[in-house]
Amino acid sequence: MKPDILDLALVPALAVICAATSFSDSREGKIRNFWILAGLAWAVLAYGGVSLYRLYAPYVTEELLLNTLFAGSWPRLLLLTAVNSLFALVCGFLLFHFNLWSAGDAKLFFVLVLLLPLKYYFRHYIPLFPAFNLFLNTITVAAVFVWADTAWKLVRFARASTEKNLWREMAGASLEKLKNAAGLMLLAGVLFSVLMCVTWFFHFDKRVSTMLTLAAMIALLFWGGDAGRKLEEEPFRRRFRVFAGLFFSALLLSPVRLQFLHMALIMMATFFVLYLLVGILPSLAAKYGIGADDMPFAAWITIGLASTMLIKGSFLYLIFF
Repeated sequence: MKPDILDLALVPALAVICAATSFSDSREGKIRNFWILAGLAWAVLAYGGVSLYRLYAPYVTEELLLNTLFAGSWPRLLLLTAVNSLFALVCGFLLFHFNLWSAGDAKLFFVLVLLLPLKYYFRHYIPLFPAFNLFLNTITVAAVFVWADTAWKLVRFARASTEKNLWREMAGASLEKLKNAAGLMLLAGVLFSVLMCVTWFFHFDKRVSTMLTLAAMIALLFWGGDAGRKLEEEPFRRRFRVFAGLFFSALLLSPVRLQFLHMALIMMATFFVLYLLVGILPSLAAKYGIGADDMPFAAWITIGLASTMLIKGSFLYLIFF
């Protein structure tokens, strides 16, 4: 896809703000409001300038605006950009409310979404919030770095240790964590099986199915711990196991049994990998006093932004589609 007038107007500002905020976040541990306000002002000037240019010379700008998300309508592009940015602001401050990142990260996320042309979300999940792809990419690259760094430090710690049974101790602790997570895995299996049945019954397309899957994953992320604690109660756990057994038996006798078996295999493998990364690695690192190297979140957002621009979508979109 060729560069267009929005690339020329917005991408240089994106590069400057990403570089400046990453530098200040790494040196001082904070993101200065100057860069947030500068990005906001630049976005207003850029979109306002292009709007005036189109008003007086539409024949010049028509071929330059190659964005695929607004079908040639400049007012629709402005509206979608505003709505996308508003969702980014709400999402950012919800994460700040849950102490998942700082207020500076929330404001930076909002400004970068405002400055990033919509065409870089060419493959996206949520029609009114395509910047969710940027959030996914940012979290993905940050998580991969943290997991890889933690795993490498655990391996180095085990190799340098004089205790001969350390590897066996780590394996035993990992198996114990997996046994404790069996109830949560069963809950995830029931939840995703229900989604599969809903998708099959209503004939949802792959995009809608993926959106529902993402919603289920987010629900498990925020409320999975509470559900896991509820499953530790013996009466509730016994009833839930009976329900899950009957539900899975019905699926095996239904027309969607092949889909169910395929999904169950994929889900078990995915759950094992994710729980290894999210549950087992952090617990082993805490047990042996090993921490991952810190990296300012502004740098993660910058890397996530660059990834989004390069693949015009998200890493999960590449996996599912």
